[in-house]
Amino acid sequence: MYDKLISSLLCAAVLDNILHASKTLQDTMFLFVIGAHFAVDTFFVMSGVLVTYLTLKRLEKGEGRTVSWWLHFYFHRWWRLTPILAYTILMYVTLYFRLTGGPVYTFDSSAPHDCQNNWWTNMLYIQNFYPLESGDKCFSWTWYLACDMQLFILSPLIIGLLYKSRRIGVPVVAFLILACMGITFGISYSYELPATIFGAATSDKATPDVDYIYMKPYTRAPAYLVGMLLGYGFTCMKKRRVHLHRGFICLGWAIAVAIAMTVILGLNKQYAELGSYYASNTMRSFYNATARFGWALSMAWVIWACHTGNGGPAGVVLAWPGFAPLSKLTYAVFIMHPDLMIVFYYNLRKQIHQTTFTMTILFFAHTVADFMFCVGLDLLVGIPFTRLEDALLHQRTVYTHS
Repeated sequence: MYDKLISSLLCAAVLDNILHASKTLQDTMFLFVIGAHFAVDTFFVMSGVLVTYLTLKRLEKGEGRTVSWWLHFYFHRWWRLTPILAYTILMYVTLYFRLTGGPVYTFDSSAPHDCQNNWWTNMLYIQNFYPLESGDKCFSWTWYLACDMQLFILSPLIIGLLYKSRRIGVPVVAFLILACMGITFGISYSYELPATIFGAATSDKATPDVDYIYMKPYTRAPAYLVGMLLGYGFTCMKKRRVHLHRGFICLGWAIAVAIAMTVILGLNKQYAELGSYYASNTMRSFYNATARFGWALSMAWVIWACHTGNGGPAGVVLAWPGFAPLSKLTYAVFIMHPDLMIVFYYNLRKQIHQTTFTMTILFFAHTVADFMFCVGLDLLVGIPFTRLEDALLHQRTVYTHS
């Protein structure tokens, strides 16, 4: 509970109208901000698509028949992620005290010690399991990397089944999706977890919805498995463009949008009547078990529609060439942006008055500053280590998505 107390104190210290800001949670439109955490499942879908599609294409070319090939399969993934992560942690534990000095900093002055003690869990990608306390984790937001790495390690088992037999592989994946949803329901029901990551804790030692559901691979696997099925479907397609009746395409988009909106707005009453309305344990558990799967299905439709030329305006926007160079920096931004925000807020000399306009301006300011800073980080760390891998292995082959 210590980390939740610290978060509350920091919000109270940074904002001069904390009571007004807390009422924002009851605004229906703010559910789109709260629901932004489902973007994580979008990345799990994309990861599943890419690792399955790219690996199957190479298996079809006769690759993947040696142990060394699969060793490089895993090594490339670890090497791609670790240098920037390690460098950022090193900066955090050595420069943190020298870059922050405002009055807000005193609330969380012990934060670097978490990384000094537990940095090694990030290098092994087990930080979503250890330390058990979410407040003791080093770079707690990198739980996604651990979860994705663990699913990536297991992915060849499923890819092999899909490659050998569609009749066996597809039903197995479907069974695993249902099994993981069942596990999530069971955990949520047993611990009476809230239907949102902002719910109250039911334990004095941990935040249950984070430690038991939010960070675990078996609760995130459905989105990853949906992506794997989609990647397998792309491999089986004889041609990229698919011409379907416009009515069918419109129906597909309508269903996808409806599912996504249900997932996000399904908690409207819980927030609108904050403190007075509580859904039953069964309903909360059902939401926790199905919401991420529903979101994954919606994103799978978006990816399929855009890939096959049925994306419409969404396909035009997502295919904008300007996203290509920015995409090279997104990993570094993901790792670094909380540190930059911490430095900013911990150096404030007076409080911020929270309004929608103020938060919007700060959002875009942080986004631009993060990308600008990470250009240097990628040039200093990311690109050199990529070139070093090429030099060590005497090839430029990329085995998996980066």
